[in-house]
Amino acid sequence: MKKRFKKIAFITIFLSFFWGLWWGFYQDYRLRPENWAKGELNVLTQSQMFDVQFLQKFAAEEGFILKVKSVSTPQAFLQEMLTHSSSYDIIQFNSFLADSFLVENVFYELDRDRIKNMQNISIDFQNLNFDPNSQYLVPLYWGVNGFVYNKEKIENIGSIFQISKQTTLLPSSVESYAYATKMKPIIKNWAATGNEESLLKDLKSISAEFPSFSQDLDGALITGSNVAAQSTNGKAAAFLAKNKNFRFDLPIEKANLWVSVMGVTKDSPHKKVAQEVLNRFLMPKWSEELTRSTHEATVNALLDRSEKILPQQKSQFIRELRLSRFELFYDHESFEPLWMRSLKEVFPQTFANSGAK
Repeated sequence: MKKRFKKIAFITIFLSFFWGLWWGFYQDYRLRPENWAKGELNVLTQSQMFDVQFLQKFAAEEGFILKVKSVSTPQAFLQEMLTHSSSYDIIQFNSFLADSFLVENVFYELDRDRIKNMQNISIDFQNLNFDPNSQYLVPLYWGVNGFVYNKEKIENIGSIFQISKQTTLLPSSVESYAYATKMKPIIKNWAATGNEESLLKDLKSISAEFPSFSQDLDGALITGSNVAAQSTNGKAAAFLAKNKNFRFDLPIEKANLWVSVMGVTKDSPHKKVAQEVLNRFLMPKWSEELTRSTHEATVNALLDRSEKILPQQKSQFIRELRLSRFELFYDHESFEPLWMRSLKEVFPQTFANSGAK
């Protein structure tokens, strides 16, 4: 009996010791995950592309430490990407900034065997114009900058120019450029040739016909001061779920489609780890978390049947939009200092102190 008691006591002490040891390691990992991480990567993103809480949760659960530098303006981001890409393992950006030259010169050709979850990406977001064979970039989420409108006040969105004074635009260099060049096409020529005097003159001449700028749907629409407001489909989704008398649609002048993409840099010393991070991001769990944290639409086709994702935030929603009413935008004139100077002079309240997207 005494021997049996000693044996049980020994086993109990032995197990308690290892339980304490394991718990200490676990707590140490939770408090200092960098000590136990599967990899540590430097990431460059545009501002507001990632939510801090998402990155913290990803790091805690997946064991990858992502040291993120966020750049506020597209102009500064492009400069950082082109001059200091070797400082980063992963770069994430909006397709507004993409072109094939930039993609092929900055990014590493991905090993598809290491990113098997690319098969989860909807066919609608594969082989995009700036990466035709999906060799360099992984899409994460997407949006089209259409308009939410009150269907009790207007039958359909039609031409946005017909209701411009009762509409708001996103405070964006892209959207202001798209709107201005559709109102007065010669502006595109002035921007391309660097004719600042003519550009400023023509932008001023149409400024009185411009919509106001806002990204606050509630403030723009619920008060009744506007009949339509520009928004991404993803961010419009929650508003539409709560306000049944509103609808999301695209104008006949075409809306701008964009995709948030991520790639591994050519100079990254951690290419295998970086590709594993991209692979994990495309898991349904993390695609759902991204949708929840960014409020934008997912590219993950596996979530199309999920009841947790709102209709306008699913990848298949793009098939409900009329093809003739949207286009993938990547006109770099909208990010040039010339255009930004003109915006700041003509619309100082919106752009003078803003890192416009």
